[in-house]
Amino acid sequence: MDSPETTTSPKKAYLAEYSHISSAVLAFIIGSIVSVAIFFVVQSGEKSEIQSLFELNARHRLNSLQTDMVRHQEMVNSIAGLFSSSQNITRNEFHDFVKDILLRYPYIHGFSWNPLIKKAKQKNFIEKARNDGINNFEITELNSNKQIIKAPIRDDYVAVYYIEPYLSNKKAMGFNIASNPSRLKAIEQARDTGLAVITERIKLVQEKEGNFGYLLLKAIYQKGSVLDTVAKRRKHFTGVAVGVFRFRDWIPLAIRETEPFGIDVWITDESATVDKAFLHFHSSRTRQEAFQPAQHAYKKAMDSLHWRTTINVLGRQWSFMFTPSPAFINKHQSWQAYIYLVIGLIITTLLALYLFSKTQHAKKLASTNEELLDALNEIKTLQGIIPICSYCHSIRDDKGAWDKLESYLGKHSDASFSHGICPKCIKIVQAD
Repeated sequence: MDSPETTTSPKKAYLAEYSHISSAVLAFIIGSIVSVAIFFVVQSGEKSEIQSLFELNARHRLNSLQTDMVRHQEMVNSIAGLFSSSQNITRNEFHDFVKDILLRYPYIHGFSWNPLIKKAKQKNFIEKARNDGINNFEITELNSNKQIIKAPIRDDYVAVYYIEPYLSNKKAMGFNIASNPSRLKAIEQARDTGLAVITERIKLVQEKEGNFGYLLLKAIYQKGSVLDTVAKRRKHFTGVAVGVFRFRDWIPLAIRETEPFGIDVWITDESATVDKAFLHFHSSRTRQEAFQPAQHAYKKAMDSLHWRTTINVLGRQWSFMFTPSPAFINKHQSWQAYIYLVIGLIITTLLALYLFSKTQHAKKLASTNEELLDALNEIKTLQGIIPICSYCHSIRDDKGAWDKLESYLGKHSDASFSHGICPKCIKIVQAD
């Protein structure tokens, strides 16, 4: 008789086991990808939020600096207006005019009046200055060794004639600013346009340390002259009003009203040559250690969090780059994205382990089921109607062949036989 196939083939068993294991691996891979994706999304959001906060505070500082630069221009314009209104402003009148400004803004390095001195009137200017109490007044320049010397004979000079505060700028008195090519270029631009201009970075004659500054110039013309053409402006040009500013002095005071936030400021002149582009580095008030603003540090700062903008400052393109100090980074560094990543990977790992455990449990259960099915199959072999000879007790198998009872049971069960004689039969045997 037929018996159904109840065992699983090795190939099917392998595929079943592989599918269970692959589900755990797939869950781990997908979970890891999702965790990493969440990490980058959260991190991107954090960076965007920090960037916005940083930029907002950087803009506050830039606004303060721009406000001060406008104020500087107004100061120099007022001095130019004073000399344009009268050609006979005395040294004392100049002192009185700028005194209050210097008291209100002590970071200003100085104001000066630099008249155009023709060669023919050079002696007159020198004599008048000496009569005003400027002993040994001479028109001076720098030689190739950066030493102050008496200026050689020239057709024109634009020399420092009045300057305040006098004591701290005494060394600059009489200096011909037109002897320097970059300053001469600024003078000519101010003369020809009638607009306020600034020079490229300079190291002041009266400066002992290696700090940079700049001059803000405003042309002065003869009172009542018509200035509608360049030619007329050149004809009636009488000198320049000058404001002297050092970055080291005015930058800290310009942003003093802003709350310390851990922001450094780099200022460069995009209009200057590479060797003269750097103007100033302002270190955040939160810095505990001195910082040297080297070129490699500037490039490194550009590769990380920063905000940079370029503005037109009286004809020159100044770049302001704001970068975070260590205090800002420490205060706003967030671990939220990393926490999400760790939690995601932990959950993913636990899920993968759970699925793998379920796989092993299913594998063990399948093995037990196979054993039970085999046992059930053996039991079912001896069930049903078995054709047996009523005379010799032989049994007919599924193929129609007759087999002895002992042989048939041996083939279809695990039973074994031993031969003996029952009490009934032994009487018959003994009778015979």
